[in-house]
Amino acid sequence: MSNAAAPSPPGGSGDRWLIGYLLYEFVCQLLLLVPALGSLRVVWRSAAFMGSLALLVMLPGKALKVHPARTSLLIVVILIAIGALNPSGGGILAAVAHGALYVAILGPVFWVARLRLDTRSFERLLLVFWAYYTLSAIFGLLQVYFPGRFQPPLAGVVAERGPAYLDSMMIQLSSGQWVLRPMGLTDAPGGAASGGFYAALFGLGLFQARPRFFGARVLLLASMVIGVMVLYITQVRSLVVALGISTTVLVILLAASGRVPRLVAVTGVSAAIITIAYALAVDVAGTTVSNRLATLAATSPGNVYYTNRGIFLEHTFTELLPQFPLGGGLGRWGVMNAYFGSVASTIWVEIQWTAWLIDGGVLLILAYLAALILTIRLAVVLSLSRSGDEATAAAPLMAAYGVGVLALTFNAVPFMGTGGVEFWLLNAAFYQTLATSSPSRITA
Repeated sequence: MSNAAAPSPPGGSGDRWLIGYLLYEFVCQLLLLVPALGSLRVVWRSAAFMGSLALLVMLPGKALKVHPARTSLLIVVILIAIGALNPSGGGILAAVAHGALYVAILGPVFWVARLRLDTRSFERLLLVFWAYYTLSAIFGLLQVYFPGRFQPPLAGVVAERGPAYLDSMMIQLSSGQWVLRPMGLTDAPGGAASGGFYAALFGLGLFQARPRFFGARVLLLASMVIGVMVLYITQVRSLVVALGISTTVLVILLAASGRVPRLVAVTGVSAAIITIAYALAVDVAGTTVSNRLATLAATSPGNVYYTNRGIFLEHTFTELLPQFPLGGGLGRWGVMNAYFGSVASTIWVEIQWTAWLIDGGVLLILAYLAALILTIRLAVVLSLSRSGDEATAAAPLMAAYGVGVLALTFNAVPFMGTGGVEFWLLNAAFYQTLATSSPSRITA
């Protein structure tokens, strides 16, 4: 696949568009934590996605290179457009809003392609991403060590679930005090877990890329300890498992590519971080941590998954698939149904596979999976290339990240929120960096 080079968009470098959007998205998330702005919650939740749509429409220039997943994602958009016409959906407004959400989440694959990036641009993007989520994980720990002092306000939709639900979101510390699961820079109990996952994974990925300065390595190590601690304390086992899968992928790729020094470093650091973080987490939260983690090994992995989320996967393919082989219409689940849809049309969704099936049927599942496989394949191939150039240094991290998020689709809905935007933003920027600074690494 070959594209004629186009000039960089006027009005600023690709760097500023890229990092500016990511910072804008983070600000939108932080505004949700301001009590005085609580009545505008829907506005702030929508603003991050509207920003992606605005760049898709208004960012000048033409694509410099076409992302490998672009065709598959165009098919996704077409299927979503067809799904919006399904009369069984949650209503016109809910269907339109749901379709716009899909386009906003996939948008970076299309508008990032217009930017001219270099390795420093992508490195700065990764650092901003890592720093924000490390900060969220830090606040998660502060909320445990200093109960009540760093606690953001609860989201209204969470508070409205009542005392019984909030009680289920409490953990008991070693001191005997009960606190909400760490929220980090979110407004939901346990929300710090996402920060912990990204702080640990991207800290490890950046560490294996061998940062130049000793101080940077110390910060990355600290972020990994904090991230894993927060994962243990929040008790979000799916992210613990996803981190384990991602780390395993990273180790396998380093071994397969013959990067022995990096392999030794990553393996040693991972083992040390797991041990230190566990000891520190048990020290502050005691049996809350040890008992919860023990459930992962209480029976076979298959049984553990089935009793927690596997039943939803089974329900999707044994009961919902025969009903909705071509989809059940848009706006039937999630926030779009809650805000704009009809209660009578609501279908409960717990995992991404159910969401894909309801929104576009089997064809949507296949198209989205194709896009993910092509994206991950690119990072894997580059990881195994044994290249010493800076452009491919992040390839093992991006492959590990992709596989980890793909694993989360069996337990959550990672591609229908800001996490989905960030996934496609980072992967689009990674490819664009290669396309504009190291084109010889991109094959047709």
